[in-house]
Amino acid sequence: MYRLFLSITLFFAALGLRAENDCLLLSQGKTGFTDQTWFYSGKDNPLQADKIKEKWDAGYRITSGSFTSKGWFIVMSKGSGIGMQTYHYDSDWPSDWINEKRNDGYAINVISSDGCKWFIVMSQGTGITNQTWVYDTESETSAFIKKYWDKGYRITAGTAYKDKWLVVMSANSGIGAQTYNFCNGYDAFSSDVKKRWDENYVATVACADYKSRFFLVSSKFTGKTSPAQSYSVDTSDAKAWINS
Repeated sequence: MYRLFLSITLFFAALGLRAENDCLLLSQGKTGFTDQTWFYSGKDNPLQADKIKEKWDAGYRITSGSFTSKGWFIVMSKGSGIGMQTYHYDSDWPSDWINEKRNDGYAINVISSDGCKWFIVMSQGTGITNQTWVYDTESETSAFIKKYWDKGYRITAGTAYKDKWLVVMSANSGIGAQTYNFCNGYDAFSSDVKKRWDENYVATVACADYKSRFFLVSSKFTGKTSPAQSYSVDTSDAKAWINS
């Protein structure tokens, strides 16, 4: 297993997994990151805005984030190539804010929700030239994905929100081949992850709704070999697993 500054990426909230205290952590080698830090807000606590500001000032950038049974879990990294960042943390979907930031060269690189508020991170320096998104039912989301795959876009972020799926697709993401699957329950999700690993894909997006319906996106990157990945679901002691 790679230990060179693994990308510790939290994909989805505890509600989508088998037990109340479960969430999923994915580690990946060959990220290019030079350092990494992570922190929980704690159950029933809001996003740790002061902590994010502190790490921004130290040169870290948000590379992953999600809501879990331990509250908001944020991962920040150095060496990501990301420039300036900003985020929206509120109950409204901020169309005007997103459009304003896109005009300033920002792109969405992290999106999640606690069921009441959206957490949307936008960053400069991603290489992404255009983005679009859908918030709809599973069947409509599938039709949207097919339409934009045909236009050269790739899925780069997603989350479940109430009874629908929010999926972000990007142009010039560096992703080549891509596949996705909706499935019921953790066992089916785990099986699909391993199947795609055997086909030299890596998991790049995953989320689950309150009914334990999973959405997994697996990708191959243009001109690059697929890095090794590992994941853990029993994260009662996340620190011990990350440091193992």
